[in-house]
Amino acid sequence: CPPGNFECENGICISTLKRCDRTVDCENGFDEMNCAYSHSCDGHICSSGECTYTCHMAYCISMSKVCDGIPDCPHQDDEMECETLV
Repeated sequence: CPPGNFECENGICISTLKRCDRTVDCENGFDEMNCAYSHSCDGHICSSGECTYTCHMAYCISMSKVCDGIPDCPHQDDEMECETLV
């Protein structure tokens, strides 16, 4: 990756500004692993009008990414226990 970028495990480059920003940008959440946060969310804290969900690995993703058919947490727990409407 060019300077100022972070390489995801799948080889895709993202801005280093997206590393450890509590939003999953790499396919498997690699950009949010091994991050030192000053505090962690409890899965249901809303700040700035956006609710968050805590993945099994203890970092947050936007609630809009939960049950959207795209795994954003490393263990795909954001896509488990989702109801399907027929």
